[in-house]
Amino acid sequence: MIRPLRPARLAVLDSGIWLLDHARPVAAILDPTTSQLRHLVSWAEQPPPPPPRTEPTVAAGPDVLWIQHGDGSALLRVGPTGVEDAVWTDGLGLRGAAGAAAWCASAPPAQEFVESDRVPVGPVVRWGAVARVDRDGSVHRCVVDAPVAEVVATDEGAWVGLDTAPGTLRPLGAGSSEVLWSRRWLFLPAAGAWPAALQVAEGRAVAPVRASQALQALRWSSRFLDEQPEAGDLLPTVPLGGRDWTLGRDPVDDRVRARRLGPDRVDVLFPSGCSDVLAVALLADDVLVATLGDPVGDGETGLAPHRLRADATLRALPAPPAVDVADHGWPLGPRPLAAASYVRQTLAALRLDLGADPGVDNAVGSVVRVELRGDWPTTVVECTFALRSHPGVRLRRSWSLFDEQGQISPPLWPGVFLREDVETRRLPPPSAARDGVLDV
Repeated sequence: MIRPLRPARLAVLDSGIWLLDHARPVAAILDPTTSQLRHLVSWAEQPPPPPPRTEPTVAAGPDVLWIQHGDGSALLRVGPTGVEDAVWTDGLGLRGAAGAAAWCASAPPAQEFVESDRVPVGPVVRWGAVARVDRDGSVHRCVVDAPVAEVVATDEGAWVGLDTAPGTLRPLGAGSSEVLWSRRWLFLPAAGAWPAALQVAEGRAVAPVRASQALQALRWSSRFLDEQPEAGDLLPTVPLGGRDWTLGRDPVDDRVRARRLGPDRVDVLFPSGCSDVLAVALLADDVLVATLGDPVGDGETGLAPHRLRADATLRALPAPPAVDVADHGWPLGPRPLAAASYVRQTLAALRLDLGADPGVDNAVGSVVRVELRGDWPTTVVECTFALRSHPGVRLRRSWSLFDEQGQISPPLWPGVFLREDVETRRLPPPSAARDGVLDV
């Protein structure tokens, strides 16, 4: 059976454009000019993480990807020929990469809340650790006396942001407040030895410049461009031609729009069908924008790459070919013992949430049915409903209940995301229906 590559992240390396699958340990490397497949790279020799599954952390170096499936797993250095090295990090998680090094650190501190107007003496967590993993596999580790909140990687080294007193309170209402700690920054060089321990008092209060941080995650945080960000919630930006640009969805046309920020603002509207931004990366003197639309056929992803230039022009790149990754994945595991119980509870919760039970107001249009389809491991919950905006067709949204290894994988806020798509009209047109059913 063919399993097409379903891109979830993108990186531009010396070897080409890397497209990472959303669930399988595999990436396609494409030619940056023709979009033709150069290599298919897998790291399936790394065992899958235990459930519940989470997406791997990925950071890009000049010619390799650093990949970690959870803080407790090995850190992989993956090149065009596959896994080049695997490094034990003693529980530290990948936080970034630059030059020839990857940077790992202890888990960032959780939010702290208080039910009074008194600021705690200091953060609950009183320590942290940072590690630099070099190209030869050597690990340089340093312990600090405060929790590690951020790591900003550069070619020269990494700035490590530590939470420390004094703190302030941000009122949340009902007598509850969030504690916001001060931050001090320590610099650790990308070469040479480190001290075994450092203190937060040695850091500086001025935050480092992080112009390229929006590109570190290999994925773009898409939003409506006309939205006003909340205080402190800055739009992600990418440098192009000495200016900052941002990208998002046009609220009227439901197409991708690029915007040059500043007093001489310029907007660039992408072609019809480019409805979302998957990822953004620097490509020579331009910005590579991978946009997503509706799949155009079986095995297709709807991926449409474009080069955005500093003169506010777009150049469409050839769409990448369908890539079969059926032979590049982890094997199917045993059926979970609680599978039947999990399926029953999930079905009942979705029926209640979406209003399919008698006596419950319909939450999404007119719900016709919410029912199960298929057996383990391909069990899905299928919701079929009608909307006045789509006369004559039934709309269908499906949620897989198990991942590709057959393990329990609860859908994330299914009702919430379905309502958002309906309310914002992010739905295919009725003309895209097949046999009277429109998959959304």
